[in-house]
Amino acid sequence: MRENNPWAPPAWMGEASSTPVSEAAPETVTEPFTLPAQEVPRELWTIREPKPPVATVRKIKRPLRMSIALPLVIVLGLFSAFFSWVTAEPLWLAVGHGSTSTAVVTKCVGNGLTQRCQGEVDGLRVTLLGLESPHVGERVEVQRVNDTSHRAYSGGVFMRWFTGLLMVLLCGCGIALALGVQRQPASRERWAAAGTAFAGPLLVTVGFLAATF
Repeated sequence: MRENNPWAPPAWMGEASSTPVSEAAPETVTEPFTLPAQEVPRELWTIREPKPPVATVRKIKRPLRMSIALPLVIVLGLFSAFFSWVTAEPLWLAVGHGSTSTAVVTKCVGNGLTQRCQGEVDGLRVTLLGLESPHVGERVEVQRVNDTSHRAYSGGVFMRWFTGLLMVLLCGCGIALALGVQRQPASRERWAAAGTAFAGPLLVTVGFLAATF
C-alpha cells in the first residue's frame, strides 16, 4: 500500500506532485501554471531595439570681425593706460611710499568734480588733489610720491587707486570679450586668451608704477 505525500507542493507553484492523480487527495492535485494574455506586460509583446544615442552638435560662435575687434582693443588699451597712470601715485601712497609736506593754495577753478587747484610746495608748483573747500593762500598738508612729483594729494587716496585699478580690470575684461575669448572651443584656449587679454593692461599698470616710484 502506497502512502500519500503529506507535503505535496501547492497548486499555485505549478509543480507536479509525485503522488499519482488517482491516488492523491483532491486538494493536492496541481494544474500547470498559466498567465492570462491580458496580464502580460506590453513591453514583452515585442522586442524593441535600443535607440542609438543622439549626438549633440555644439555650435561654435564666430568671433567679431577684425574691423570691429581691432578698434575696440585699441580704444580699451588707451583707456587702460589712462587709468593705470591715474592709479599709480595713489597706490604708492596707499602702501606707505611717499612723503608729507605743506602746500600753499595759489589758485582754484571750478566747483565739485570740475574743481582744479594749484599750489606751491617748497617753491615747486604742483596740482592739488582731494581738497575740500579750499581758499587761496590756505596752507594744507599734502602727500607726494617723491620730491619731484607735480601732483600732491590732500585726501581721497583710497578711492582714487581702487577706482582706477577696477577700471583697468574692466578694460581687460572688455578686451577679452572683443577678442572672442568666450567663443574658443577648448577651455585651455579660453584661459590662455583671457590671460593674454588681462596681461596687457596689468603690465601697463606695472610700468606706470615703476615710472612713478
